[in-house]
Amino acid sequence: MKLSDGLKARLKDILEKIQAIQAAVEASEAKEFTDAQAKEVDDFLKEVDRLEIQIATAERTEKAAARAASAPATSPTAVVAAQKAEARVREDLKADKQVALTMGAQFLAKHTGEHPLKILDDNGYTSFAEKLAGQNGITKSVNTLTNSAGGILMPNPARGELLELLYPETSFLQGNPVRVPLIGGAYRQEYATGAGSASYIGEAAKKPVIDFTFDTLSMKSKKLAAIVLITNEAQRWLFVDVAAYIERQLRIILPQAMNTAAYLGTGSGDNPTGLFNKSGIGTFAASTAGYFAAVKAPTVQELDAFTSRMTQYMTTRYIAQTPRWAWIMSNRTLLYLKNLRIGANLDRAYPELQGANPTWYGIRVLVEMTIPENTGTGTDETILGLVNFDDVLFGEEEGLRTDTSNQATIDVSGTLVHLFQQNMSALLAEMMHDFGLQRGASVVKATAVRWGAP
Repeated sequence: MKLSDGLKARLKDILEKIQAIQAAVEASEAKEFTDAQAKEVDDFLKEVDRLEIQIATAERTEKAAARAASAPATSPTAVVAAQKAEARVREDLKADKQVALTMGAQFLAKHTGEHPLKILDDNGYTSFAEKLAGQNGITKSVNTLTNSAGGILMPNPARGELLELLYPETSFLQGNPVRVPLIGGAYRQEYATGAGSASYIGEAAKKPVIDFTFDTLSMKSKKLAAIVLITNEAQRWLFVDVAAYIERQLRIILPQAMNTAAYLGTGSGDNPTGLFNKSGIGTFAASTAGYFAAVKAPTVQELDAFTSRMTQYMTTRYIAQTPRWAWIMSNRTLLYLKNLRIGANLDRAYPELQGANPTWYGIRVLVEMTIPENTGTGTDETILGLVNFDDVLFGEEEGLRTDTSNQATIDVSGTLVHLFQQNMSALLAEMMHDFGLQRGASVVKATAVRWGAP
């Protein structure tokens, strides 16, 4: 059996398992995935992605081998040309693959002595390697390069690769903030904070004069860095498997850091200031007397009144409701609201919260796992936010740098990892950005939320 046929058989088996889970969910009363089912499907889908890459690689190498077998023995260059022709099919890269491929090439370069760009070229990513070479000031052919210890700067026009990599896991990016460049690592914008005035006037009457108050919105580059640890045994893997491993690890470690900073960053030291800590935002304490009779189990009527206060905080300050408004809530808050029942038939109070794209009071819901649920004196409080992403800025500095080392010592939460001694390598990706808010009234935060707490 050909390798590609065996891989296809494994892929078919996994797809059938996914179909079985889907059928079970559709036949259930809840019509939604359990946590265990969702995790199982997620693991299966990751394996599907990996197998599809493996199948494509196997089919191309099988074709290349067939061409090599039929090529004249005295023409080895023809075999190389055929293999390169097959490999160039891989040039149509999605943005979220470029970072992982670059880091994978750097990892293998440390162990083979070849230049990372030559490894990309040898594996069929010629155009991408040439683009990286131009960005990094390299003028000679990538096939003549020797390895170096320096990092690689990603192409400027593609500064969003890491963001595309993070988007599925990052609620802040799903909110669709306004993306602006940080020129020279900074952004500064003067804006008027006072409301303008207008009125109807008669003949020869004085026109209204606007007395503006100005403020400054400024952002400054903050560095987000991620280090992926990988065993040196991985140099024996296929190149695409190394890149896939790196991509999975980046999806795990980076979204938590970005989301935490985007919402809860304190602005101290080198940290950004998150939306919920910006000056001028609206704040309501859900524990205030008069909001809820039972703070852990609010009624629908109480929730109606409370959320109306939050939305009216914006609308009374002339911030019109648009599709870019979003609730930011913890998983516990969402589960409480999803499971809240009313009436003699115990109907769901908020059926619109079911499914993959939940809404609440006509406003989309973004669930954020980094929002803590154990704050306050009772260690059971969380935050509920309402954000108008039309006024949220995400400033990005051009360029994304990657590097690798198998000699350094890495501090992992207080535990030192000695790479050379422990036969490991560390892969680095870092970028620069900051978060801005044009109008404080575009963010409303409810604190001390205890809905559904044990």
